[in-house]
Amino acid sequence: MPSLFQNCRLALVVTGLVLAVWGRAPARADEPLALGFRRELFVDQTLIHRLERVRFQIHEPRDEGQVLAFDKPWEGPFSGYVTVLRDGDRFRLYYRGRPTAGRDGDRVESTCLAESNDGIHWTKPGLGLFTVDGTRDNNCVLADMPPFPHNFSPLIDTRPGCLSEERYKALAGVLGEGLFAFVSADGIHWRKMRDTPIFGIKPIDTPGFVHAFDSQNVAFWSEAEQKYLCYFRSYENGMRRIYRSVSSDFRNWSKPGRMEYTAFGQPAPIEHMYTNQTSPYFRA
Repeated sequence: MPSLFQNCRLALVVTGLVLAVWGRAPARADEPLALGFRRELFVDQTLIHRLERVRFQIHEPRDEGQVLAFDKPWEGPFSGYVTVLRDGDRFRLYYRGRPTAGRDGDRVESTCLAESNDGIHWTKPGLGLFTVDGTRDNNCVLADMPPFPHNFSPLIDTRPGCLSEERYKALAGVLGEGLFAFVSADGIHWRKMRDTPIFGIKPIDTPGFVHAFDSQNVAFWSEAEQKYLCYFRSYENGMRRIYRSVSSDFRNWSKPGRMEYTAFGQPAPIEHMYTNQTSPYFRA
């Protein structure tokens, strides 16, 4: 029986895949795709030439109950932006801790860590790195570093030849700061990759652009493209949009391109994409 983590993970992956594949033309019968031993998700007609007596059905995850409570004094009801990573036999869950409402990126926010061996039973390690709410007995990997704990989004770098001291990477930043890159050897002790952002406060030159980055902004190494991919959110013409950029070194990035929406090869209505969790499907 799939665990709650597996169900939730599939839901997040499907969201990302829909962003990644929209805009590609459906496969033609005279141009077969070489899938090899990959297991693909059929989320639209990109991989399908013809349907006969079958239909699309995306399965819904089952709610099997709470697995983690934001119950520490530095966490609370405004915690969020969760990232789950699998490192060997261990799962790591990073999230924003915030007990009270306030301005994005203020000093109240921290980045917290929980760990699990099965994705269901979680513990919060006492790391002792920062004094938060009057104590160092906490699970915070980042604190008193505004605005970065607001949307700190880690990844494990799977690129061959990646430096061991930069095996963990992360993106963080809000409206008036730009998007910064962080690195870590162990996923606990973090530092900035450099003192300047990888994307400035106006990463795109689009009419109607208002701001960017005030949500979860994600990156990963794409085995298929042999590049790092970054997906970040912008706000323009009253709509939340997702942009994509590529890089060979995680430091220098291409001009971002906007992700568009199509349905069966035709333009589709623009929808708000509030929180972006694009990630590669692990079987394909």
